[in-house]
Amino acid sequence: MDKKILFSLVSIVLVVAAIVWYSNRGYGKVSTDTWQVAQAICGACMEQSEMRIEKVEALLADPQGELEISDREHSWLLDMVGKARDGQWDVAAQWARQMMREQVVF
Repeated sequence: MDKKILFSLVSIVLVVAAIVWYSNRGYGKVSTDTWQVAQAICGACMEQSEMRIEKVEALLADPQGELEISDREHSWLLDMVGKARDGQWDVAAQWARQMMREQVVF
């Protein structure tokens, strides 16, 4: 195999690996408000409660609300709510639990 082609293939594989690694880094540290909303989402998902998910969604939709969360955290929480809304309760609960689990410091 030509060295240029081999170098190109290796470069592509390394770039793809870096992108996959970067996108799967997890949630990292989140605000207390974000943790509490994730807890509410998890509880709503465990009960498969449309009413509780609606309350969380309303809380996240209020631009004048008192939540202190970053745009990134807001996006993650909305993704969880979206999964619940789509009937993917287990996935939404899993994401919420993962976020909360990553906050535990040993």
